Amino acid sequence: MRGGKGKERERERERDSGERDDESFLPTYVYDAMKVKKRFEHMRGGHQEDAEEFFGFYLDTLEEELLAMLASVSAPSTASSATPTNISASVQGKYGKFASSTTSADSDSVSVVSSHDDVGLDGDGWMEVGKRNRTVVTRTIKGTESPITRIFGGKFRSTLRAPGQKDSVLVEDWRALRLDIQHDQIHTIEDALSYISHPQTVQISLPTQSQSHAVASQQPAKVQPRQMSKYHQPQAAPQQSQPQTINAQQQVLIESLPPVLVLHIKRFCYDKESGGVVKVGKKVRFGGELDIGSDVMVPLAKKSQLPRYKLFGVLYHHGTSASGGHYTLDVLHPNRYPSSSSSASLPSSSSASGTTRPSASGTPSSTTIKPSSTKAREGWVRIDDDVVVDVRPEDVFGSSSSSVGGDETKCAYLLFYRRV
Repeated sequence: MRGGKGKERERERERDSGERDDESFLPTYVYDAMKVKKRFEHMRGGHQEDAEEFFGFYLDTLEEELLAMLASVSAPSTASSATPTNISASVQGKYGKFASSTTSADSDSVSVVSSHDDVGLDGDGWMEVGKRNRTVVTRTIKGTESPITRIFGGKFRSTLRAPGQKDSVLVEDWRALRLDIQHDQIHTIEDALSYISHPQTVQISLPTQSQSHAVASQQPAKVQPRQMSKYHQPQAAPQQSQPQTINAQQQVLIESLPPVLVLHIKRFCYDKESGGVVKVGKKVRFGGELDIGSDVMVPLAKKSQLPRYKLFGVLYHHGTSASGGHYTLDVLHPNRYPSSSSSASLPSSSSASGTTRPSASGTPSSTTIKPSSTKAREGWVRIDDDVVVDVRPEDVFGSSSSSVGGDETKCAYLLFYRRV
C-alpha cells in the first residue's frame, strides 16, 4: 500500500504534467458575458481598443453587477416596507461600506465634507476652519461605495484659493491616478506624482452683486416691462456689469489611497499643430517599489505612516499612432519556475503593422518548463498575444526596458501596484 507521502508526490507529478501542456487560455466565457452589456456593444473582436478605457468599462460593469447582487441579498428581509433609501441603508448595515448610502458622508475622509455635489460654494457646503483661522467651504462629489471602490478607489482634495474669497475645497473620488509627463522636469514616476501637487494658476470669474443676490435667493429676477417714450421707441436697457476675472491658485492633494493603485500615464494628448490626438512617446523610469511622498498628501495624512507600493503589472503600448498599435503586459507571478533561458531570451512581439519582431537575443522564445530541482519563486512573466515567457526584473523596470527587442515605440501606459 502506498503511503500518504507517495500519494502526495503522485498528485504533484500530475499537476506538473498539466503545467507543461502550454495551452493558450481563451476567456471565451468572459467575452460572451460582455456581449450582452450595452457598455461594450461598440467593441468588436480583432478591433483596436484603448486599454485604459476598456479597463474602466470593465470595472464599471463589474461594480454594477456586485451592487445588484448585494441589493438582492438584502431585499427579502426588507421588501415589505423598504423604500429605495431603506434598501440602501439595509445593505449598508449588513455589508458595511460595500454598498451605497444616501444618508451619510464618507467616514473615511480625512476631514469634514459636505453631503451633496450640486450645492453652490456659498450654499449648503460644510464650513471648515483651516490654517490661520481661514474659513473654508468644502463639498464632496459623492460616488457609489462598492467592493470595487474599496479595492481601487482613492480621493483627491482640490483647494481653490483666491484673494478676498473663502477657500473652496472639493473632495472627489478616483480609480486611477492620471499622470501628466510632458513637463521637462518629469523623468520618473515619482516626478510625475509630485507634479500633481504643484499649485496651478487658474482664472475664475466672480459674480456681480446682482448675480450673487439672485443665486442666494434662489428666485428668478423679475423682468420689468420696457417703458415706451411718446415716440413709441423703447428705452435702452441698463447695462449689466461684467463678471470680474481674477487669478486664483488651485492645488490638488491626495486624501486617501487604495489597496491597489493604478497609475495611468497620459500618453495621448491633443496637438494644436497637427490638429489631432498624438502619442507622447517620452520615456519615464519606474522601479519595483513606489514610496508615496509627503508632498502629495493632505496634511492630516502626513502624520501617519506614508504608504509603500509594490509593482505587479505593467501594460505597454507599442507604436507611434494614437489610433492604433499593439499592447503587451508584464505580470509579477507569485510562483514561477524560471527556465535557464529566461535570463537571455525575450519574447517576440507583434508590431503595429502586424509583423513579427525577433527576440533581443536572436533566438526563438520559449515557455517555461518546471525543472524537478527548482523551487517555485516570485517572477515576472511577459504576455504578448499568445506568447508567454519569463523575463528578468531588469527587463521590466531596468535601464534597457524601454527598448527591449529594438522597439523604440514601446512605452509604459498603465502601472499596477499593491500596497505593502
